[in-house]
Amino acid sequence: MDRNRRSFVLGAMALTFALPARARAAGVVAELTASTTTLRVGEEVELSLEVRREGSGAVPDPELPSGLADGFEVVSQYSSGSGFEIRIGGGRNSRTMHSSMSITAIALKPGTYKLSFDVDDAGDAVRSNIVEIVVEGTPEASLEAARPSTGKPDRARGDVFVWAATDKTQAWIGEQIEYRLDVYERSLLSSVALRTPPNFADFYSYDLPEGDGAVEEVAGVPYRVRPGMRRALFPQKAGTLVIGAPEITIGRRRRDRGAAVSIEVKPLPAAGQPAKFSPTTSGASP
Repeated sequence: MDRNRRSFVLGAMALTFALPARARAAGVVAELTASTTTLRVGEEVELSLEVRREGSGAVPDPELPSGLADGFEVVSQYSSGSGFEIRIGGGRNSRTMHSSMSITAIALKPGTYKLSFDVDDAGDAVRSNIVEIVVEGTPEASLEAARPSTGKPDRARGDVFVWAATDKTQAWIGEQIEYRLDVYERSLLSSVALRTPPNFADFYSYDLPEGDGAVEEVAGVPYRVRPGMRRALFPQKAGTLVIGAPEITIGRRRRDRGAAVSIEVKPLPAAGQPAKFSPTTSGASP
Protein backbone atom coordinates (compact mmCIF):
# COMPACT_ATOMS: atom_id res chain seq x y z
CA MET A 1 0.00 0.00 0.00
CA ASP A 2 1.52 3.30 -1.04
CA ARG A 3 1.84 6.16 1.37
CA ASN A 4 -1.03 8.25 -0.06
CA ARG A 5 -3.46 5.34 0.00
CA ARG A 6 -2.43 4.49 3.57
CA SER A 7 -3.09 8.09 4.69
CA PHE A 8 -6.53 8.01 3.08
CA VAL A 9 -7.49 4.75 4.82
CA LEU A 10 -6.33 6.03 8.20
CA GLY A 11 -8.27 9.27 7.67
CA ALA A 12 -11.41 7.36 6.73
CA MET A 13 -11.11 5.19 9.84
CA ALA A 14 -10.71 8.28 12.02
CA LEU A 15 -13.84 9.79 10.45
CA THR A 16 -15.75 6.56 11.02
CA PHE A 17 -14.98 6.67 14.75
CA ALA A 18 -15.56 10.43 15.05
CA LEU A 19 -19.05 10.55 13.52
CA PRO A 20 -20.81 8.41 16.16
CA ALA A 21 -19.15 10.46 18.91
CA ARG A 22 -20.55 13.70 17.46
CA ALA A 23 -24.01 12.14 17.09
CA ARG A 24 -24.01 11.10 20.73
CA ALA A 25 -22.76 14.52 21.80
CA ALA A 26 -25.71 16.14 20.03
CA GLY A 27 -28.24 13.96 21.91
CA VAL A 28 -29.16 16.39 24.71
CA VAL A 29 -32.39 15.80 26.63
CA ALA A 30 -33.92 18.29 29.12
CA GLU A 31 -36.47 16.99 31.61
CA LEU A 32 -38.64 18.76 34.23
CA THR A 33 -40.56 16.95 36.99
CA ALA A 34 -42.71 18.27 39.87
CA SER A 35 -43.58 16.80 43.26
CA THR A 36 -47.22 17.73 42.67
CA THR A 37 -49.30 19.31 39.92
CA THR A 38 -52.15 20.54 42.15
CA LEU A 39 -51.68 22.70 45.25
CA ARG A 40 -53.09 25.67 47.12
CA VAL A 41 -51.76 29.18 47.63
CA GLY A 42 -49.08 29.09 50.33
CA GLU A 43 -48.08 25.48 49.68
CA GLU A 44 -44.75 24.34 48.27
CA VAL A 45 -43.82 22.45 45.14
CA GLU A 46 -40.46 20.82 44.50
CA LEU A 47 -39.12 20.93 40.95
CA SER A 48 -36.34 18.76 39.54
CA LEU A 49 -34.51 19.89 36.41
CA GLU A 50 -32.15 17.51 34.63
CA VAL A 51 -30.12 17.75 31.43
CA ARG A 52 -28.63 14.55 29.96
CA ARG A 53 -26.35 13.78 27.06
CA GLU A 54 -25.76 10.31 25.68
CA GLY A 55 -22.05 9.96 25.10
CA SER A 56 -19.33 12.37 26.03
CA GLY A 57 -19.17 16.14 25.91
CA ALA A 58 -20.08 19.07 28.12
CA VAL A 59 -23.63 19.29 29.46
CA PRO A 60 -25.33 22.73 29.70
CA ASP A 61 -26.63 23.68 33.14
CA PRO A 62 -30.42 24.01 33.60
CA GLU A 63 -31.93 27.42 34.41
CA LEU A 64 -35.05 28.56 36.24
CA PRO A 65 -38.22 27.45 34.42
CA SER A 66 -40.04 30.09 32.41
CA GLY A 67 -43.39 31.01 33.97
CA LEU A 68 -42.25 30.26 37.51
CA ALA A 69 -41.91 33.92 38.51
CA ASP A 70 -45.52 34.62 37.44
CA GLY A 71 -47.04 32.96 40.49
CA PHE A 72 -44.34 31.46 42.70
CA GLU A 73 -41.60 32.54 45.08
CA VAL A 74 -38.40 30.50 44.98
CA VAL A 75 -37.33 29.72 48.56
CA SER A 76 -34.46 27.34 47.82
CA GLN A 77 -32.41 26.45 44.80
CA TYR A 78 -29.36 24.26 44.54
CA SER A 79 -27.45 22.45 41.85
CA SER A 80 -26.23 18.91 42.32
CA GLY A 81 -23.54 19.61 39.76
CA SER A 82 -22.50 17.58 36.75
CA GLY A 83 -21.53 13.94 36.55
CA PHE A 84 -21.64 10.86 34.39
CA GLU A 85 -22.99 7.33 34.47
CA ILE A 86 -21.53 4.30 32.71
CA ARG A 87 -23.69 1.28 31.88
CA ILE A 88 -22.07 -2.05 31.10
CA GLY A 89 -24.07 -4.91 29.65
CA GLY A 90 -25.58 -6.37 26.54
CA GLY A 91 -22.25 -6.51 24.82
CA ARG A 92 -21.79 -2.74 24.81
CA ASN A 93 -20.95 0.09 27.17
CA SER A 94 -22.84 3.39 27.30
CA ARG A 95 -21.97 6.68 28.94
CA THR A 96 -24.42 9.39 29.99
CA MET A 97 -23.42 12.88 31.12
CA HIS A 98 -25.89 14.81 33.28
CA SER A 99 -26.44 18.08 35.14
CA SER A 100 -29.33 18.72 37.54
CA MET A 101 -30.96 21.35 39.74
CA SER A 102 -33.58 21.20 42.51
CA ILE A 103 -35.95 24.09 43.26
CA THR A 104 -38.46 24.61 46.07
CA ALA A 105 -41.10 27.27 45.36
CA ILE A 106 -44.18 28.56 47.18
CA ALA A 107 -47.40 29.31 45.29
CA LEU A 108 -48.43 32.97 45.66
CA LYS A 109 -51.58 33.25 43.55
CA PRO A 110 -54.10 30.93 41.93
CA GLY A 111 -53.96 29.96 38.28
CA THR A 112 -52.72 27.38 35.82
CA TYR A 113 -48.99 27.58 35.13
CA LYS A 114 -47.16 25.84 32.31
CA LEU A 115 -43.53 25.44 33.32
CA SER A 116 -40.57 24.47 31.15
CA PHE A 117 -36.92 25.41 30.80
CA ASP A 118 -34.44 25.90 27.98
CA VAL A 119 -30.74 25.17 27.68
CA ASP A 120 -28.23 26.38 25.12
CA ASP A 121 -26.19 23.53 23.70
CA ALA A 122 -23.41 25.22 21.71
CA GLY A 123 -25.88 27.51 19.99
CA ASP A 124 -28.71 24.98 19.68
CA ALA A 125 -31.79 25.66 21.84
CA VAL A 126 -33.10 22.60 23.67
CA ARG A 127 -36.46 22.85 25.45
CA SER A 128 -37.71 20.57 28.21
CA ASN A 129 -41.12 19.00 28.51
CA ILE A 130 -43.95 21.20 29.84
CA VAL A 131 -45.35 20.58 33.33
CA GLU A 132 -48.76 22.11 34.04
CA ILE A 133 -49.37 23.09 37.67
CA VAL A 134 -52.78 24.18 38.98
CA VAL A 135 -52.83 26.48 42.04
CA GLU A 136 -56.11 26.94 43.91
CA GLY A 137 -57.12 29.42 46.60
CA THR A 138 -56.87 33.20 46.96
CA PRO A 139 -53.85 35.44 46.28
CA GLU A 140 -51.26 36.00 48.98
CA ALA A 141 -52.20 39.06 51.04
CA SER A 142 -48.77 40.58 50.46
CA LEU A 143 -49.57 40.90 46.76
CA GLU A 144 -52.51 43.16 47.55
CA ALA A 145 -52.36 46.83 48.50
CA ALA A 146 -52.41 47.74 52.19
CA ARG A 147 -55.91 48.47 53.43
CA PRO A 148 -57.71 49.38 56.65
CA SER A 149 -58.60 46.30 58.69
CA THR A 150 -60.64 46.16 61.88
CA GLY A 151 -62.78 43.52 63.54
CA LYS A 152 -62.74 39.81 62.77
CA PRO A 153 -62.28 37.89 59.52
CA ASP A 154 -65.48 37.27 57.56
CA ARG A 155 -64.11 34.66 55.15
CA ALA A 156 -62.64 31.24 55.94
CA ARG A 157 -59.20 30.73 54.38
CA GLY A 158 -58.43 27.05 54.61
CA ASP A 159 -57.25 25.09 57.63
CA VAL A 160 -54.91 27.79 58.99
CA PHE A 161 -54.32 31.49 58.29
CA VAL A 162 -52.99 34.63 59.95
CA TRP A 163 -55.19 37.68 60.62
CA ALA A 164 -53.97 41.22 61.32
CA ALA A 165 -56.15 44.18 62.32
CA THR A 166 -56.27 47.39 64.36
CA ASP A 167 -58.95 48.77 66.66
CA LYS A 168 -59.41 51.90 64.50
CA THR A 169 -58.79 53.04 60.94
CA GLN A 170 -58.11 56.73 61.74
CA ALA A 171 -56.11 58.40 64.50
CA TRP A 172 -54.38 61.63 65.46
CA ILE A 173 -50.61 61.89 65.64
CA GLY A 174 -49.57 60.36 68.97
CA GLU A 175 -52.95 58.71 69.59
CA GLN A 176 -52.81 55.07 70.73
CA ILE A 177 -53.81 52.36 68.27
CA GLU A 178 -54.05 48.70 69.23
CA TYR A 179 -52.68 46.21 66.72
CA ARG A 180 -53.48 42.53 67.02
CA LEU A 181 -52.20 39.49 65.20
CA ASP A 182 -54.02 36.15 65.52
CA VAL A 183 -53.61 32.70 63.99
CA TYR A 184 -56.84 30.94 63.01
CA GLU A 185 -56.57 27.15 62.75
CA ARG A 186 -59.02 24.29 62.32
CA SER A 187 -56.84 21.98 64.41
CA LEU A 188 -54.15 22.76 66.95
CA LEU A 189 -50.84 22.99 65.07
CA SER A 190 -47.89 23.38 67.41
CA SER A 191 -45.52 24.02 64.50
CA VAL A 192 -46.97 27.41 63.55
CA ALA A 193 -44.35 30.15 63.99
CA LEU A 194 -43.99 33.84 63.10
CA ARG A 195 -41.53 34.03 60.20
CA THR A 196 -41.75 37.74 59.34
CA PRO A 197 -43.07 40.13 62.01
CA PRO A 198 -45.11 43.19 61.02
CA ASN A 199 -43.18 46.40 60.40
CA PHE A 200 -43.95 49.35 62.70
CA ALA A 201 -41.47 51.79 61.12
CA ASP A 202 -43.68 54.90 61.54
CA PHE A 203 -44.82 54.19 65.08
CA TYR A 204 -43.57 54.14 68.62
CA SER A 205 -44.79 50.89 70.10
CA TYR A 206 -44.75 48.55 73.07
CA ASP A 207 -46.13 45.09 73.81
CA LEU A 208 -49.54 44.49 75.36
CA PRO A 209 -50.78 41.30 77.05
CA GLU A 210 -51.69 38.72 74.41
CA GLY A 211 -54.75 37.36 76.18
CA ASP A 212 -56.17 33.85 75.96
CA GLY A 213 -57.11 31.67 73.03
CA ALA A 214 -60.71 31.24 71.97
CA VAL A 215 -62.98 29.40 69.55
CA GLU A 216 -64.72 31.47 66.87
CA GLU A 217 -66.76 30.83 63.76
CA VAL A 218 -65.68 32.37 60.47
CA ALA A 219 -68.40 32.17 57.81
CA GLY A 220 -69.86 29.18 59.67
CA VAL A 221 -66.51 27.38 60.01
CA PRO A 222 -65.20 26.83 63.58
CA TYR A 223 -61.61 27.92 64.25
CA ARG A 224 -59.32 27.93 67.24
CA VAL A 225 -57.86 31.42 67.62
CA ARG A 226 -54.30 31.61 68.87
CA PRO A 227 -53.25 35.15 69.96
CA GLY A 228 -49.98 35.94 68.25
CA MET A 229 -49.29 39.59 69.12
CA ARG A 230 -50.84 42.61 70.82
CA ARG A 231 -49.09 45.95 70.31
CA ALA A 232 -49.80 49.55 71.30
CA LEU A 233 -48.85 51.88 68.44
CA PHE A 234 -48.39 55.66 68.46
CA PRO A 235 -48.16 57.21 64.98
CA GLN A 236 -45.31 59.69 64.58
CA LYS A 237 -46.42 61.53 61.46
CA ALA A 238 -49.54 62.40 59.49
CA GLY A 239 -50.67 60.65 56.32
CA THR A 240 -51.47 57.09 55.30
CA LEU A 241 -49.18 54.90 57.41
CA VAL A 242 -48.71 51.22 56.64
CA ILE A 243 -48.06 48.38 59.06
CA GLY A 244 -46.12 45.76 57.14
CA ALA A 245 -47.59 42.35 56.37
CA PRO A 246 -46.75 39.51 58.80
CA GLU A 247 -45.92 36.00 57.64
CA ILE A 248 -46.14 32.67 59.45
CA THR A 249 -44.66 29.26 58.72
CA ILE A 250 -46.87 26.20 59.03
CA GLY A 251 -44.74 23.14 59.57
CA ARG A 252 -41.82 22.82 57.15
CA ARG A 253 -43.60 23.17 53.84
CA ARG A 254 -46.16 25.98 54.07
CA ARG A 255 -46.37 29.69 54.68
CA ASP A 256 -49.18 32.23 54.98
CA ARG A 257 -49.08 36.02 54.85
CA GLY A 258 -51.44 38.36 56.60
CA ALA A 259 -52.56 41.70 55.24
CA ALA A 260 -50.60 44.92 55.36
CA VAL A 261 -52.79 47.33 57.34
CA SER A 262 -53.13 51.04 56.58
CA ILE A 263 -54.01 53.80 59.08
CA GLU A 264 -55.08 57.35 58.21
CA VAL A 265 -53.26 59.65 60.64
CA LYS A 266 -54.38 63.27 61.03
CA PRO A 267 -52.17 66.13 62.24
CA LEU A 268 -53.15 67.80 65.50
CA PRO A 269 -54.86 71.19 65.14
CA ALA A 270 -52.35 74.03 65.26
CA ALA A 271 -54.63 76.27 67.31
CA GLY A 272 -53.79 76.30 71.00
CA GLN A 273 -50.50 74.43 70.71
CA PRO A 274 -47.73 75.77 72.99
CA ALA A 275 -44.49 76.99 71.48
CA LYS A 276 -42.10 74.22 70.34
CA PHE A 277 -44.85 71.66 70.90
CA SER A 278 -43.98 68.17 69.63
CA PRO A 279 -46.99 65.92 69.02
CA THR A 280 -44.83 62.78 69.09
CA THR A 281 -43.90 62.99 72.79
CA SER A 282 -47.09 61.29 73.88
CA GLY A 283 -45.68 59.12 76.60
CA ALA A 284 -45.05 56.19 74.29
CA SER A 285 -41.81 54.31 74.48
CA PRO A 286 -40.00 52.88 71.43
